[in-house]
Amino acid sequence: MSYSEMLMRPDEYRVMFEIEDKYWWYRGVRALLRQLLPRYIHSREARILDAGCGTGANLELL
Repeated sequence: MSYSEMLMRPDEYRVMFEIEDKYWWYRGVRALLRQLLPRYIHSREARILDAGCGTGANLELL
């Protein structure tokens, strides 16, 4: 297995994308984001970095 294959496996990302809206972990993380973001974002000009954003599903909340 190459170094790049160890870092990012397209087949795993595909599975993550397919289950993110149903799986308890991802649903829980999104629920926490919905609660916490309003505390820290006070304007539309606020900047947020989603480092290691995976499939990008949390971008909707940002």
